[in-house]
Amino acid sequence: MKTNYRENFLALLRGEQPTDVIWTADLSYWISSRQADGTANPAWETEAGYLELHQALGVMPYFYYQRFWVSRPVYDASVRERTETSGHVTTRLWETPVGTLREESCFLPESACPASDYHAHHSAHSPMNGLASTHRRRPAKLHAAGVKAAVHLDGTVRGLLPKLAAVGFDAVEALTPQPAGDLTPAEMRQLANRTDLILWGGMPGALFPAPTDWPCLHRHLDNLLAAWARQPFIVGVADQVPPDGKIDFCRQIAEQLANTKIHG
Repeated sequence: MKTNYRENFLALLRGEQPTDVIWTADLSYWISSRQADGTANPAWETEAGYLELHQALGVMPYFYYQRFWVSRPVYDASVRERTETSGHVTTRLWETPVGTLREESCFLPESACPASDYHAHHSAHSPMNGLASTHRRRPAKLHAAGVKAAVHLDGTVRGLLPKLAAVGFDAVEALTPQPAGDLTPAEMRQLANRTDLILWGGMPGALFPAPTDWPCLHRHLDNLLAAWARQPFIVGVADQVPPDGKIDFCRQIAEQLANTKIHG
């Protein structure tokens, strides 16, 4: 089950054919729930322990440590950013000359997870209505520096997937197909309409808890591989393994993919 995900991932980003299917899972939600119920391994809070957990499950890890962020937004004097906290609810506000963006994040103890909601109060000329030009500009700058760009998109994807593909992103990550999303894997590929776009995701987190069993998840995996064949892709959980997810599914998917051949 040993797979060199790093080399295969870099090959895929270079536009080359990887030797193995890449399988990745965001375990942060599942880990936070294990920490909340007291069953987490303390080593998971270290970089080495976090990596070892993923290696044991056969998945390429996500790293969410703050020191791994490569950039942060810096606003001029026209934008005021502030944070307010009341109980389990944290509110962040960005007050701009054209309107206010408000994020409300509520920590849910029963699920060991924060839930966020965004609200925009803006004029007809708000930047919320003009992100296409920004999205074209950012990937272009990154590409000029030799950097690839992926964008996160989970849940319903019909509206944004073709737009994100059109502005030049190299990958769209956390794509959530039916039964949790609004499209089948085949429809996602058709709607993206770009043979070089890396489709990333395909395994809904909603399928990891009961009553889903391995034969059911296996069938979904087979259908996904058939739909995304001859397209650059990464198999990934869309978008996280939930607290009540069967973590052994990660290992079973890894074992199945270890025996899967890439079709060029």
